[in-house]
Amino acid sequence: MGAPVEIPASDLFGVSSGGSLPTVSQGRAEAGIVYPSIDGRRLLTHVIGLNAFYLQTEVSTNEKWKAGRWYWQDSWSFGMDVSVGGTANLVAKNLAGTKAVISTFLDIFIGCVSVAGGPVAWSILGMNIVVAGGQIKRNYAVYDSAMQAFVGDDMALRKLMPVFYDHMFVQLFLSRIESDLTAKAKEMATKTVIKNKMVASLIGVFIGKVGEDAMKTMLTGINEIIKDVLLKIADHVIAKGPITSEQINSLITHHLIPKFGKMSGIKMREDRAKEIIRETQDNPQAVKARLQKISTALSALNG
Repeated sequence: MGAPVEIPASDLFGVSSGGSLPTVSQGRAEAGIVYPSIDGRRLLTHVIGLNAFYLQTEVSTNEKWKAGRWYWQDSWSFGMDVSVGGTANLVAKNLAGTKAVISTFLDIFIGCVSVAGGPVAWSILGMNIVVAGGQIKRNYAVYDSAMQAFVGDDMALRKLMPVFYDHMFVQLFLSRIESDLTAKAKEMATKTVIKNKMVASLIGVFIGKVGEDAMKTMLTGINEIIKDVLLKIADHVIAKGPITSEQINSLITHHLIPKFGKMSGIKMREDRAKEIIRETQDNPQAVKARLQKISTALSALNG
């Protein structure tokens, strides 16, 4: 039989998960399920052609370092390995969640591993806990939805609010991970034509570098700016017209600049803050719809 070969997670960067392969004792092995195997447990993530790609989630041998690492094996050998493991009265674990959530989770984790390495990524994301519980964390889907709103609809938000987009997505997000992006992701990010499939991988790179807590802090802070400042401006303009200079200065001084500073550590310039408010006032209906979509996704973090 073909022995597993360790691969860098970046080999699967942006590759859609899925597929299945035949086994002797487990029926068809489906991607997204953790299978007992001769060496512990494996999360099958991709079946591409005659090859199986998997994450080693538990190790029953003395090679504990293998946990949290990615491997490739020919499909027939993988099928035999999990068939042997399945005879030991262990049960395959189907990770709860929709196909979309599982796919998002895998893309984020692969992105994380491609930066942090197997065991480090394992600890950052708590993958071992996720697998033990048989569930996918909801946060991963929330992260994906929020970032999709930034870049979706042919970069609509960037066109409507270029200064807001630059500060909230490019500076807070992309600038913190630029040095760790793969060549493919870097090209897409710098050209600001990030396709949907790449977003989850970029999130994984961010988490791999700065941690999941930093991701939550950033997104929660962005949501506060949207809900406490920008959406209120949009509603005011729609109902009553533009806000006054005094109101603008108050919003900048007491809300927008302090909230941004807590996330970035760098004070936002007043002229840039005014530009963000101007962008909100100039096209309130279209801006409100896009910002509300982001806020709805981010509110789920604390839901």
